[in-house]
Amino acid sequence: PHTAASAAALVTAHTASTAVTATAQAAQAAQTAQTASVPAPAVMVTHHQFFPWHLWIFGAGHVGQALAQVFGTLPCCVTWVDGRDAVFPAAPAPNVTVLHSADPPGEVGGIPPGADVLVLTHSHALDLDIILHLLRRDDLGYLGLIGSGTKAQLFRRRLAARGIDASALVCPIGVPVPFLDAGAGAAGAPPVRPKDKHPGAIAVSVAADLLARRAQRQAPSPQRAQTRG
Repeated sequence: PHTAASAAALVTAHTASTAVTATAQAAQAAQTAQTASVPAPAVMVTHHQFFPWHLWIFGAGHVGQALAQVFGTLPCCVTWVDGRDAVFPAAPAPNVTVLHSADPPGEVGGIPPGADVLVLTHSHALDLDIILHLLRRDDLGYLGLIGSGTKAQLFRRRLAARGIDASALVCPIGVPVPFLDAGAGAAGAPPVRPKDKHPGAIAVSVAADLLARRAQRQAPSPQRAQTRG
């Protein structure tokens, strides 16, 4: 009798264990089926019409650093040139290529056609030398030089004295702000650039200007639009 009771207890325990396992397996199967029936979260995909967009930045000072950070978040390929190796960050953005060069003006020949260029080195003499090389090309996009209106006038005089057309040069740089000068009082006052000299403010303003200019260059002309229609 004792042996029969022990055997019956073992059978009962085994049956209970089997039932628990089956219940657990059924619950897991139900959870798997429920998970499979839940649709995957939607992924928003945006398409940018910016490629190929090449931007060359000459100068790695405070404004150059800010520009590299801002354009490092945009869909473009940035080449960042400076002769001072120590000024570059240890880990620039993935789309930013650092070019340490002992001869920044000599790098102008390697700029791809259609590229936008910003010049903002630590030296006015170096700025002028780079601008001279840039203006000898007629296949580039935006040519921007950091500086005030006074610097722009000085550079234009020096370029004119060398017989160089500086009409393609943009200086000062940034988004034009159409507001009235304090003493102008005329609704037709020319737009001026922001006077905020904070590197981040300059970088955001320049990025907005380049984005707008690039969109304008890529917009279909009225003639092409009529042809399509």
